[in-house]
Parts: sequence; C-alpha cells; structure tokens
Amino acid sequence: INPRWVALAAAGGLVFSAAFCALAARTTMLMGRVTSTQAPPAMRFSLAKVQLALWFFVVFGSFLVIWLVTGNFNTINGSVVATLGISVGPALGDAYIKSAKPVSESAETSVQPVSAPDRTPVRFVRELVSDGEGYSIYRFQMLAWTVALVIVFLADVYDDLVMPSFGPELLYLLGVGSGTYVA
Repeated sequence: INPRWVALAAAGGLVFSAAFCALAARTTMLMGRVTSTQAPPAMRFSLAKVQLALWFFVVFGSFLVIWLVTGNFNTINGSVVATLGISVGPALGDAYIKSAKPVSESAETSVQPVSAPDRTPVRFVRELVSDGEGYSIYRFQMLAWTVALVIVFLADVYDDLVMPSFGPELLYLLGVGSGTYVA
C-alpha cells in the first residue's frame, strides 16, 4: 500500500465524512417535511434520504479501501450500480410526490422551525420507521433489508476485497421495499 495514497484517501474520506456529519447535524439535509392529520407539518428524518446517504458512504468507503489495497480502481459492477439506483429511487420518488402536492399557505406557514432540533438516537430510529400516521411495516421492511444488505456488502468487501455482486433476488427484495415505501 502506497503511504501517500493512503494519506490522501484518508484525508479525503475524513473531509467528506466530517462535512456530511456537520451538515446532517446542523441542517435538515436528512430530513423532509411531513404532514399529519394529527399535527401541523414538521421536519422529520427521511428514511429515503438516510438510505441514500448510507449506501453512498458504504460504496464510497469500499471503493477507497479496495483501491488502496489492490490498486484496482475499476471495481464498480452492475450490482453496485443497481443498489445505488434502488436507493436513489425512494428519495426521488418522495421528492416528486411531495412537490406534486399542493401546499396551502396556512400549512406552509405553520411548519415548525428547526432551530434547535432534537437529534437523539431514539427520535432518529422512531422517525425512520414511522410516518405522519404512525409506525408502518413498509418503512420497517425497507430499513431492515437495507441494514441486512449493508452488513452483507461490508462483509464481502472485508473478506474478498471486491465489490459484491448481489443476485437479482436480493436486488428485487431491496426494490420491493423501496417501491412499497414510495407507494
């Protein structure tokens, strides 16, 4: 392993990670507006955005590790592209659906400000598996399959130093979870 490349990759990874963490902690980058029949619209953690960020960092970090250890930078395969595409789908679908909904002026002005948001782990997990109407199985399913596949992905990268190739069945499962989330 070339020490200069390791230092450069580590510095780049740390800069991206620190910038992301700072933005996630101080802004609503991982949040979205949720309307509820029981409360005025508010900002909540978005499962689609969190999933997109998680897959980005998993693939980006894996790419850097494989490149540094093997010297091979041509490691992205069709399965990885499909996984990233599936994780982009809910974020785009969620944004499209929310942009298509008409927002009344009274609802727009009643959005709760995010000046000092509660960023506790309990709130984070609760908001990932619930929507404006309460806990939902489709959000839980999407989160569970995402976590399971991230663990498999990282274990494969660690064991084999290659980007894993998920079979079509696993990609279908991830897609079904994402599709039900958007629906």
